[in-house]
Amino acid sequence: MIYNFSTKIAEMNLQFFNKSILAFAVFFNILLSGLYAQESCVTFDSVGVTSATFSDGSNVSVTHSSMDSYSSFTSCGTTAGNLWSGSDYTASTVFNFNSNFSGNIRVKASGQNTNESFKLYDNTNNSFINPQLVSGCLAISGNSVIGTTDTSPASGGVVDFFINNATSLTISFGGTGGGGIVFDYRVCKDLCPSTPVIPTLSTTTISTVCPGNTANLTSITASNTPANATLTWHTSTPASNANKISNPTAVMAGTYSAAFFYSNAGCYSDANGTGTRTVTVTNTICCNAGTVAPMFNQ
Repeated sequence: MIYNFSTKIAEMNLQFFNKSILAFAVFFNILLSGLYAQESCVTFDSVGVTSATFSDGSNVSVTHSSMDSYSSFTSCGTTAGNLWSGSDYTASTVFNFNSNFSGNIRVKASGQNTNESFKLYDNTNNSFINPQLVSGCLAISGNSVIGTTDTSPASGGVVDFFINNATSLTISFGGTGGGGIVFDYRVCKDLCPSTPVIPTLSTTTISTVCPGNTANLTSITASNTPANATLTWHTSTPASNANKISNPTAVMAGTYSAAFFYSNAGCYSDANGTGTRTVTVTNTICCNAGTVAPMFNQ
């Protein structure tokens, strides 16, 4: 029998390549898990569900006014049943978070009668929220979501919206007759990365500039800034709001810490503010010009 060494070597190379690809995929997934803030989601799909806990231990509770039932959106023009009875926008669902909430909320809506609608209001920041249509037969006009079917049963659909640093949110309902829109909600909270992301900086040493003897920390850039994060500067570690430098464009000589701030999750680098990079600002000796003109002997 003739042993084909070329074939065997090709098979070994292919096995090595496949293992290398697998190892890289595992490493890449681990890397991504640290680079980006994660989500924790809870679902409210019945009136009996009044509270839920996110994976970081924070809670959300729900209260209802004149609410009868929940139901998911299934298809356009499908009757979903009564939600309330009474005047427009007297019924509502109120979400209360036990800590500042930043994240996405998905509402699945399906109405019983024509022109059923709802509005989203951020109670903490005293402002209406403008949602985005994901699918279905709904019209969005600013902060109002309105069923577009002209004949009963009314239309439905799915909308998403984002809420930032709020502790209370109200969804109020309007419609015709005694019908309404019935819902289920998917609430996803942005979490801090489980693994701190340390900034990779263009430099870790700069000098003050004459004549002001200050340095501009914002001249330093990071090559690994995660999505939805910004580079911030601090006087010490762990990074926090308390030690954040308000004017990093003019700092004196000393040591400072760089961190990534995730605005949606409200944290620096991770939940504990670790994962910072130290930068040293050295002092430049300035030669200040005098105010008296020199005098020469003749």
